[in-house]
Order: sequence, then structure tokens, then C-alpha cells
Amino acid sequence: PMPMLVSQSPLSIASGATRLLLRLRAVDHLAHLTIVLKEAGGAQYESRVQVPANGTWSHYDIAWNQFTLQPNSRDPNGRLDPNQITNILFIDIGGFMGEPETSNHLLVDHVIIMRGSP
Repeated sequence: PMPMLVSQSPLSIASGATRLLLRLRAVDHLAHLTIVLKEAGGAQYESRVQVPANGTWSHYDIAWNQFTLQPNSRDPNGRLDPNQITNILFIDIGGFMGEPETSNHLLVDHVIIMRGSP
């Protein structure tokens, strides 16, 4: 099984939002985290981060332009539309990247949709 966390309700991203801020901590081993943004029309965009299991919180600032269209996804306008995002998925793909195929705990302290520059 692939560990996954999915937002449980549709999102409403404010016009002018430019980035996603995350504060994460992996407990058992390095997490190879894929963050997927799904648009209302079905297009999916992804970005990846590595979350070390070093006992400290890691901060991530991911601008929308750091998300790329997934290879098996189609988008008529070819770009991420923040106001069309309906779901955020967090997927630990560590088992595919050589990490132990054992449980890993990923702690999420905050997920913030941000306007403007950091």
C-alpha cells in the first residue's frame, strides 16, 4: 500500500494565491513526498520534496510554478489554475525510492495557501 493523505473537502483557493507553505516532520525514515494538486476539471499537478527524519520540523515554500503537470494528466490550458484546485494529496513514495518498506509517520503541522512573496 502507498501511504497517502488527502484533503477531505473541496478547497476554495483565493484569487491571487501564489504558493503553498508546509511544515512537516518525518519520524521513522526519510519521506519522499509527492504533493499533488487536483483541478476541478481533473488535471493533476505535482511537486516533490524530501522530508528528513532528523527529529526537527522542516519548512517548505512551494510556488505554483514549481508544480508540473503529471505525465498521465491533461489540461486544456496547460497551466495550473489555483482557483480550480479542489484537492491536495500527500503521497510518500519512499518505497519506490529505496527507503525501507516499513511504516513511516509523517507529521503535518501546517498547510498554508499564501498570497504574494514569502
